Amino acid sequence: MIRNRNYYRDFAAYLRETIFLCPIGLAVTNRSSAVAGNVIVTFEFDATDVSVAGEYDRSALPSTDRMLPTPTLPRRAQRVDVARFGEICEVRAYIGTVQPRTTAWSVESFYIGARQTTHVEAKVTISANNLSVPVTGMAAISIEATSRTIEVRDITARTERK
Repeated sequence: MIRNRNYYRDFAAYLRETIFLCPIGLAVTNRSSAVAGNVIVTFEFDATDVSVAGEYDRSALPSTDRMLPTPTLPRRAQRVDVARFGEICEVRAYIGTVQPRTTAWSVESFYIGARQTTHVEAKVTISANNLSVPVTGMAAISIEATSRTIEVRDITARTERK
């Protein structure tokens, strides 16, 4: 087995890029008496001061083996996509069918974080095949950032538990 000589360095980079990201799951409640088909929830917000990632955008956990192939997750029809358009971020969750008077959750989360405390206002749009006009509103996301120092011994202790 070929060992990754940069494993601890790679693991430190992985922590730096992922430890401050928090998962956010999305849910839609259908309060009507009709089925909501092909429900899509879209968030749009200024992402100048935040980092946003989808399930497929996050860094992979480093391996001690340099030759280990990077796993690829199969795409699902019901997913959460994250896209950036300059300073604007769009998170789009494909929820699918929501039965009357039930709640459906996204099968994936998206991840958001910031290196300093910040507040994000997002425009939310919910659309469905049988909704003649999308439902719109605002959502607030508050991020409280804390600074922490991780020593080499902390990294080696974390990697030994993996």
